[in-house]
Amino acid sequence: MATDSTDPKSPALSDLLGSRLGAVTPAAVGRAVLPYAGIVALLIVGSALIDGFATWPSLRSVLVISAFLGIASIGQTLAIILGGIDLSIPAVVGLANVLTIQLYGNGTSFALVLAIVVGSGLLIGAANGLVSQLLRAHPLIVTLATGSMVGGLTLIIGNGNSIGKVPSWLTNVVSPGGTTFGLEIPAIILVWALFTAGLVFLQRRTGFGRRLYATGSNPEAARLALVRPISVWTGAFAIGGLFAALSGVLLAGFSSGADPTIGDPYLFLTVGSVVVGGTSLLGGSGGYGRTVVGVLAINLLTTILIGEGFSSSNQQFLLGALIIVLVGIAGRQAHVRTQI
Repeated sequence: MATDSTDPKSPALSDLLGSRLGAVTPAAVGRAVLPYAGIVALLIVGSALIDGFATWPSLRSVLVISAFLGIASIGQTLAIILGGIDLSIPAVVGLANVLTIQLYGNGTSFALVLAIVVGSGLLIGAANGLVSQLLRAHPLIVTLATGSMVGGLTLIIGNGNSIGKVPSWLTNVVSPGGTTFGLEIPAIILVWALFTAGLVFLQRRTGFGRRLYATGSNPEAARLALVRPISVWTGAFAIGGLFAALSGVLLAGFSSGADPTIGDPYLFLTVGSVVVGGTSLLGGSGGYGRTVVGVLAINLLTTILIGEGFSSSNQQFLLGALIIVLVGIAGRQAHVRTQI
């Protein structure tokens, strides 16, 4: 069956993407610029309130913490572009953390540990996407169930044992005081930058990226344009599981102890980062570049609140309020109103 762009029942993939972008208006430009302006504003406010806030050692620590969240948020970004959500990310992060500590502590080579951990995340993510499509169930339900099962498995594997070790080089990679080729730049920051470049390229320059946005914009039209939703969903969630597992491995180097709950904060923070960055929860727009901005904004704001003595409960309240405001701004887009 050939795709004919003149047939309204079989739209070309390029037509789907063109309709997703919509008209460029001053309001749309303002919404796109808002997250970046927020970063500048937070830097100015932080510098005014906290001594040494804008120094390289301080910003370096913020970037290292942001890298963990940023890598874990890759899967959440892809899921939300599809119009879904992935609630299993915290459990996968916890499983990867515990497996890394336990396996390496038992004498398994790190290369094999990495293969097992990353492979597990890949399989869990692929299962999420595949089951969601086969059962025609919303991924919120599927990933909630998967997360519960993975969390239980992690507790069984850990068996209350938090003692273990990781390679010393992994600790150096994630240390805020680490260096790369003699430069005062922790290696994890460069790793995150490479992942970011790779994801942006995947979204903008590959067939998979085009199919991802087409499916998120209009699943039925994408299907008529010969896009296979099962392969897109399975692939996107598999990538998310892989990077969630990598985040757990890196956190193992940071904490040097097995903690099944180490990923729990990422249930809120990954979704928050995507939303603060400006990606629509209704799917079909945004991207990982925006998520990076959201990650940085959340961590800069958190650093300011901690520096000003705000409790963790107050921090959570203010972050939630920020997300409501940003969702309200995004909700004024014609695309969102139409879908609602």
